[in-house]
Amino acid sequence: MSFVSRIIGFLLIALVVVHDVSGVHTGDMFYFTPGLGACGFRNTGSQHVVSVSTEFFHSFPGATPDDNKYGPNPICQHYMTISSNGTSVLAQIVDYCEQCELYSIGVPKAVFQLFANLGVGVVHDVKWVVE
Repeated sequence: MSFVSRIIGFLLIALVVVHDVSGVHTGDMFYFTPGLGACGFRNTGSQHVVSVSTEFFHSFPGATPDDNKYGPNPICQHYMTISSNGTSVLAQIVDYCEQCELYSIGVPKAVFQLFANLGVGVVHDVKWVVE
């Protein structure tokens, strides 16, 4: 591997690591059917759980590049407060979504319905913060 290729690879890794995981984030919220998530928990559709983007999941402080799909990522010990249009919900972070934008989140139908009808499909401009 050439020196330039190594530098480029290092810079790409650095870009993933520098995402700000603190503070309030804004993104889209969709619904999904939970099961066995990346944190190793088996969840149901009635639980208040949430998935984050793969990028956010793996850039959480303490996460390592070799976290496997069911490995111990520190984000798995955290909850998230999700807020939109005067409604707020606390949900445990249990999984990641590979096709999601950086600050998009997924929740079970039961949680989604606290914010909007399922027919809406996606709620835009949802605010959330990791607790």
